Amino acid sequence: LFIFFISAFLFAYLTHPEPAAYLGLRKLGKWIQLVLVVFIMLGAMPVLQMIEGLMSHIDFGTKIKESQAASDSMMNAFLNIPTFATFIRALVVMAIIPAVGEEMFFRGVMMRFAKKRSRNMVFPILFTAVVFSYSHANIYGYLSIFLAGVLLAVIYNLTGSLWCSIIAHLFFNGLQIVISYLSKNNANDNNAAIPYSLVVTGAIVFGISFYLLLKNKTPLPENWTD
Repeated sequence: LFIFFISAFLFAYLTHPEPAAYLGLRKLGKWIQLVLVVFIMLGAMPVLQMIEGLMSHIDFGTKIKESQAASDSMMNAFLNIPTFATFIRALVVMAIIPAVGEEMFFRGVMMRFAKKRSRNMVFPILFTAVVFSYSHANIYGYLSIFLAGVLLAVIYNLTGSLWCSIIAHLFFNGLQIVISYLSKNNANDNNAAIPYSLVVTGAIVFGISFYLLLKNKTPLPENWTD
């Protein structure tokens, strides 16, 4: 709340007459975009999980293993969801707050600053994705989180509304919590092998949804950082 949400909101509020517009909280260009970004993240999820699983087989040394084990232990504690009350708590702490706060901070503020120092969107998208991934302190998940950060930035760029990247982020985090709660399996094994059929199906869903988003894009204007 303090690092991402409040800092981004206060910065926009104190420096711009229209803080919501500054952060990118604009009206949707097309309502179909919300549906498409959900399917994009649904398709991307098994692919990103497979990448994280492959990364877990790389030996980064003892200290990295110990750090990752501590991170996984904390994650498993959050995903220990025996009751509906703890499900709501996990949903708020791990899905709603990060989705709103991190999108406002990384895509709303940081990406805006990065664009001022670049002629195109390549640098701001990659730069914010790198910092986004680094902030999660997950070595084995670094590449998959980086790719997710790229995807969220591209979604913001193609739709022109931060609401779309917030919904995409919220769905991605929230679905994992919902699955953990419904399965009653409180052990979150990030290294579990993802069936190839699920990865292929996800890639197809992602490809179709992303193509449709391109067909229905309402991108950020050239002067959006002015």
